[in-house]
Amino acid sequence: MDRIHGRLADLQREFEIAPANAESPLSWTVRAIILYCKDIIADLGPHRLRGYGPLDEQTSHRLRTALTDLDEIVTRLGSYLEPGEDSEAGRGS
Repeated sequence: MDRIHGRLADLQREFEIAPANAESPLSWTVRAIILYCKDIIADLGPHRLRGYGPLDEQTSHRLRTALTDLDEIVTRLGSYLEPGEDSEAGRGS
């Protein structure tokens, strides 16, 4: 990895390419984490776990209830970061 990074840095200097601004607003980073959490929650549903063997109806119901609760919490967290709520969201990039 260091070798790749070094070679890219060499090319950047050789071709006088200005370094890209790699910073992202914190709100964008948190939104990405929230979306990732929601994807994981969706992947833990009973229908996705069939490959590990069948779940009885009671376990399936308990799992769906727990995942719904988790999804509601993650969604609520995300609602604090709605576009326009922070000063970074309106910037063009």
